[in-house]
Amino acid sequence: MPLYKLERVTSVLRDRIQDAIEMGAMKAGDRLPGTRKLADELRVDPRLVASAFRRLHQEGLVELRPRSGVYVAEISEDPSIQRALPSAWATEVVAQAVERGMPAHRISEAIATLTETHKVRAAVVAATSDQAVGMVRELQDDYGIAAGAVFPEQITREKPPTALLRAGLLVTTRDTQTVVRRLATELGKPVVVVQVRPDLFSEDWIAFMNGPVYVIVADPRFRVMLRQVIRSVPGSANVTILLAGSDEVSLVPRDARTYVSEAARRMLGSEALPGRIIRPRRLFSSQTVRDIVEFLITHNRAKAATD
Repeated sequence: MPLYKLERVTSVLRDRIQDAIEMGAMKAGDRLPGTRKLADELRVDPRLVASAFRRLHQEGLVELRPRSGVYVAEISEDPSIQRALPSAWATEVVAQAVERGMPAHRISEAIATLTETHKVRAAVVAATSDQAVGMVRELQDDYGIAAGAVFPEQITREKPPTALLRAGLLVTTRDTQTVVRRLATELGKPVVVVQVRPDLFSEDWIAFMNGPVYVIVADPRFRVMLRQVIRSVPGSANVTILLAGSDEVSLVPRDARTYVSEAARRMLGSEALPGRIIRPRRLFSSQTVRDIVEFLITHNRAKAATD
């Protein structure tokens, strides 16, 4: 059983269950679709789905009841417990650390030293506000990096924006990497070019697109970009893209699945979000995650050596 296939199916099922819980479509104790049904839907071997459910059981997201099925587990209201590390993964990490000579009770201290000791400021350069704000949110939420957005039209060689000069890391997209890499070289700053996760339009999203889906964005340039991206995705004809502050978002049907970008959420403010809101997905690919973590570890080690 290829590990990458198991990880992909586990990720799809995890996202689907968490989305359903957050949207109120499922609650603790609800029975999930059967293994064979999900296998047919995802076009994979039923054994792969069963293995994925066992992983989600270890994470505490589902409950396996012999001869009955798979059910949504009782989820704590404490976010730190909801997002607890999978026990099998944590066991492997701790075991490897001990084998390398680190006492188990010192591991948390070592990890904190590598990831939290020295705060980092990043400048995010992207062509649209939806991209920039989404990347800023992910850097802040997942890595504790203080980030701010800069747009390409603000960048000049004579006088770069203050946010770029103060940043310890430049983060950009493929569309804007040429100018940012040149500037990073001139300023002597590291740069990470974000790659979007390949499963952004996964089986779960494609299943959503069998019916009406509304996407609300803030930047008209991002609307054009998004239309180009999804045009080859099955069900793209069912997707309506609205512009916050311009289109009448209150007309979105109450039961329609709706994705609202972080930038659009900020524009809408206290206005009630329409439809059944789809939980924002992480944008960064596995390689981008590793690039950012590698930067943090290198940065913190360098700072610790000079303190």
